[in-house]
Amino acid sequence: MLLVPVNEYKVRIKGMHYFIKTDKDLEYVNRVVEKLNERLSEIEQNLKAPDTQKLAVMAAFSFAAENMQLQEEKDGVTIKLDEIINKTA
Repeated sequence: MLLVPVNEYKVRIKGMHYFIKTDKDLEYVNRVVEKLNERLSEIEQNLKAPDTQKLAVMAAFSFAAENMQLQEEKDGVTIKLDEIINKTA
């Protein structure tokens, strides 16, 4: 079993402090936290009575939908590349 180095960082998300354990470096973690805070702020602006739990669920849904769309696009590109490779083979 390969041991993965684990770093622990203290981050601030929507004014609350959290400890994050990851194998990523601080720059990466800060970019993720910045993206999350941006998304939470966007969602909060659209909600009439924002609460932390609803914000978290909506942000999770938003990121999951974005991830699914990117995966579908990647799969489509892979299929097209396979078709092109098979035509030239």
